[in-house]
Amino acid sequence: TVGIIDAAAYLDHNHYANDEYTQFMNAALSNAPNAFFPSYAPGVAAEWHIHQWTLAGVIMEVHQETADTTYGYYGLQVGYRLESSLGVGNYRIVLNRESDFEQAGIDSSGSNNFMILSLDQQVGEKLGLFARIGSRLDDEPINYKAIFSGGADFRGIAWGRKLDNIGIGLARLKGGGILDSTTIAETYYRLVVNPYLALTADIQFMQDRYRTTRDIEGFVYSLRTTFNF
Repeated sequence: TVGIIDAAAYLDHNHYANDEYTQFMNAALSNAPNAFFPSYAPGVAAEWHIHQWTLAGVIMEVHQETADTTYGYYGLQVGYRLESSLGVGNYRIVLNRESDFEQAGIDSSGSNNFMILSLDQQVGEKLGLFARIGSRLDDEPINYKAIFSGGADFRGIAWGRKLDNIGIGLARLKGGGILDSTTIAETYYRLVVNPYLALTADIQFMQDRYRTTRDIEGFVYSLRTTFNF
């Protein structure tokens, strides 16, 4: 594909924790926040499917939000699909690099490099498990240096609602700047009314631990309606 690219459409996939419209709302459980996946910028994306293997690559030229310049974005994902007696599992590794990247409040530009493991595994018809483990590969100042997240997806077939599901996720992010760490817990129930309409009740708990100031924590309660056509 050549044109206006959304990097997240090709990279950091996860069957149970990827879509903020139908799954978890918090960015730590949809796409890892220690990574940058730019959207709607000119570039090239390609995917190859070879038996159980998938290879995806993205190259973009992205306009920076903090300066009137652009930076180069390069992403690569290698994935393996495993079919076993448990069900389908997907195991992916993502490597990304951004060159000449400027961050807010910093005069100089540098690189932004990171690696993410994104895993999901079906366990029978009623349960799915997922995990993300990610780390930056450089020492540039940023809010987070690493992420550890995981959770479970319970299918509604267990209580007679085949299309419904419950998601439970937990994320721990380790700081790289003024933040020491952030802990996030989220759960939701998605009620599928019909093939077009779905309603979701969602609760999040977030706690920020700072190096020099007091900790901040709180709950977020959300109701989400999605209409697909």
